[in-house]
Amino acid sequence: MIKVSLISLGCAKNLVDSEIMVGHLHAAGMKVIPEAEKADVVIVNTCSFIDSSKEESIGHILEVHQNRGMTKRRKEQKLIVAGCMAQRFSKDLSTSLHDEVDAFIGLDQVTKVAPIIQELYAKERNRQDAPASFIEGKSTYIPDYDTPRFRLTPKHFARTSRSPRAATTPAPSASFPRSAAGTGAAPWPVWSPRRGSS
Repeated sequence: MIKVSLISLGCAKNLVDSEIMVGHLHAAGMKVIPEAEKADVVIVNTCSFIDSSKEESIGHILEVHQNRGMTKRRKEQKLIVAGCMAQRFSKDLSTSLHDEVDAFIGLDQVTKVAPIIQELYAKERNRQDAPASFIEGKSTYIPDYDTPRFRLTPKHFARTSRSPRAATTPAPSASFPRSAAGTGAAPWPVWSPRRGSS
């Protein structure tokens, strides 16, 4: 059984992408573990929203590579870079991180992570070869409700007031536009619970 460790960096969308990858790894019979040093494959799900995010992502990639080189048992460990940074900069990164990374996957490949891992194990990579890139143009993937997903965070809930006015109208405040303050109309659509739900 292939053991996979996933390091998720960045925003809430990145976390959802990580949850989808973990769901597909479980569905494929792979084991997901928290300890990168014990894994056969480490996936770093990167962020590139701001420069400090890119630096953090590159720092984690280099740390994983360094740790696998220091442990003789893990020299065959595969390192996959996923997420926004991989999607946007894979061509540049495949040159600058040639020796460190085994593959780049983009945002559209989160559901294909298990077959990609199997493909990496099926063929031997010569160190002269560039890392495999599974990125196919601009991202268009949008998950649906049937997508396997393993939640990495607890379920959250919001309590709403039983007052119909409180559920539909914000209190006047300096933070609302003048046209909405005190008019009884919300400046945006307001969520209200369905009947029969608690």
